[in-house]
Amino acid sequence: MKLREGYELVRTRTGRIWLWRTLLQRLYSRRVAIGVSRDLSAFLAKPSAKIPLEVRLLRDDDDLSLISEVCELAPRLAQQRADQRWFLASGLPTPWVAVDSDGVVCFLAWLLTSRDNDALTATLGPLLPQLEPGEVAIEGAFTAESHRGLGILPDVATRLVDAAREADGARRGIAFIADWNAASLKAGRKAGWFPYARREERWLLFRRTIRFLPMESAATEEIAMGSR
Repeated sequence: MKLREGYELVRTRTGRIWLWRTLLQRLYSRRVAIGVSRDLSAFLAKPSAKIPLEVRLLRDDDDLSLISEVCELAPRLAQQRADQRWFLASGLPTPWVAVDSDGVVCFLAWLLTSRDNDALTATLGPLLPQLEPGEVAIEGAFTAESHRGLGILPDVATRLVDAAREADGARRGIAFIADWNAASLKAGRKAGWFPYARREERWLLFRRTIRFLPMESAATEEIAMGSR
């Protein structure tokens, strides 16, 4: 983190709260995400959102109020918005957005390929596996609170990976969804995205470990731990 960015965090109440939560997280925490994948060669009915959407690359003049900093947000939502702003400031390629019929940007996500592996490593470290040729990943998917429950995520995710298949011959799509996000996991299943792995991120006294387990191995390990 640059000195100027650190100063900006310390001088604002929201920034100080974020720093305190980050400190606590790195002392001890455990976060789990479910890896889901979709076989892009399989024919599946395309899910449609409940509202008309235009899906395109982000433009410089787009209003990104959906991820702006707002006081008194719930901690989890505030963190999600902060993560999106961090992604935008990273070296990742231009994200895709969904725009409703009123011209409001209501969804944001990154579509990544093996060409983006260096940028992925620089931004996320080992949190996302290195992508192989023929693989695409959707990362940082975020729906505005005002537009949730409208089926936007499965609609846009399907459009993006289908476009990658047609343009670059992509054969497999992957994404990681926090295990607490039951709504997104359910929406993914309806769109043909099925669990294949489990990612565990642990912090203990400022040391981080990350491991990926096939779903079968993860289930077996949980049963073993529960029987102790």
